[in-house]
Amino acid sequence: MGFWSTNLYGNDITCDVRNDIITNLAKGVDLNSILKDIEKNYDDQELILYYLAAADTLWNYGLLTNKIKEKAIYYIDNNCLLDCWELLSQKKKWSLTLQKLKNKIMQPNQGTKKIIKKELMNFIPWNKGDIYAYKCHKKGSINHGLQGKFIVFQVIGYYTVWNNSRPVIFIYNKLFDEKPSQEELNSVGFLPLYPLDDKNYGKDFNYQFNHYSRDVWGYYQNDFKKKEFDFLFRKDAKYGIEENYSAFNYLDIAQFEQFTIYYYCMNNK
Repeated sequence: MGFWSTNLYGNDITCDVRNDIITNLAKGVDLNSILKDIEKNYDDQELILYYLAAADTLWNYGLLTNKIKEKAIYYIDNNCLLDCWELLSQKKKWSLTLQKLKNKIMQPNQGTKKIIKKELMNFIPWNKGDIYAYKCHKKGSINHGLQGKFIVFQVIGYYTVWNNSRPVIFIYNKLFDEKPSQEELNSVGFLPLYPLDDKNYGKDFNYQFNHYSRDVWGYYQNDFKKKEFDFLFRKDAKYGIEENYSAFNYLDIAQFEQFTIYYYCMNNK
């Protein structure tokens, strides 16, 4: 269970739950069957996040059940998962996230979002050696004073999982004011994506092996907005997947900016 922010969807479980519910509703699967199938995949702690995400998602579509609502409120009232956060500021932000969710699902008029079928995503069209620039423009970058900065990364290869080919990337450890040249990148290292002193993953976690790489994926075709990623040039990747990647590392394309800024801020204080 990995957290990258104190937002409700700042972790892999809630993102998975939300997308599993929406995807299966779009396919016409019965709601009770959807929830039963999802529930059986999680342990006790993960089920807390399941109820939170399910309550939020189902409220949006006017489908919130009494069971899901009551479970979510119970966990919120008991300040669930506060021990997942080390800093007091993080605990306060998580508590605000929980209270915001409670206020939402306590409203008598549930949301009326339409269930729209979305095409699943099987492939991101990047090639090995490609270097891309992404211009920060979302709320997170504005809050950190990083709007307009460029995130630059290189594709080092592909990893295949569940019949899905995912590009594996290294992110350069610098936010650029302008799109950089090849020469400029030669003097820039890569952004650590799991800090070596991060205690969240335990003493048995292989930090060196998982230090820099991520595979990039998305649930739906519209998660990937091609115009947001500018191709700069292509050059041989300095690192290969065999030595620098494991399936533990993944990055949701829909949260590319949020995720990357989190690590810039963490590693460059």
